[in-house]
Amino acid sequence: MQELSRMKATVLSERGQAEEELIKARNQARLEEQHRLAHLEEKIRLLAQARDEAQGTCVQQRQMVAESQARASQLNLQMEGQQRRLEELQQELSNKDQEKVAEVARVRVELQEQMGRMQADLVAQEVLREKVAALERQLKVIGSEHREALLDRESENASLREKLRLKEAEISRIRDEEAQRASFLQNAVLAYVQGSPLRALSPPK
Repeated sequence: MQELSRMKATVLSERGQAEEELIKARNQARLEEQHRLAHLEEKIRLLAQARDEAQGTCVQQRQMVAESQARASQLNLQMEGQQRRLEELQQELSNKDQEKVAEVARVRVELQEQMGRMQADLVAQEVLREKVAALERQLKVIGSEHREALLDRESENASLREKLRLKEAEISRIRDEEAQRASFLQNAVLAYVQGSPLRALSPPK
């Protein structure tokens, strides 16, 4: 009986100890479960935050992609416009090059014509220069002859002036003699009329 009581006591003691250990284990498990749940909840929160951030980043990236696509489309349109403008400029440049080549050819022809005219003018000027030189020589000869003729004419004029002076002196002398004769005749007539002797009025010889 004592052995049985001792065994019951032992069993009860072991049972109580087992229950305590079970309670401790349950409490420990509950704590661990709480920690694990809290850790999971934190992890879920972090995952949700990361998901939200990823979704926001995805939205931003989609918006950036859309903006990039719109910008790329706009750039493509600008590039197409610039390409067309470049082609137009190249065409204009080609046309201007053709016009420039034609203009250069026209100017070259005009210059050649002008050079031909200038050469002809130079030849004509050379001929005129020779004619002018011949005329100058002829003028020198004529001038020399003219000067000699002028000298002869001046000498002749001087001779004629001297002859004229002598003739005028002779005429003056004759006039004086005629005046003296007229005066003598007048005096003679007066003397005759007055009865004066002519002998007293005769002019001296």
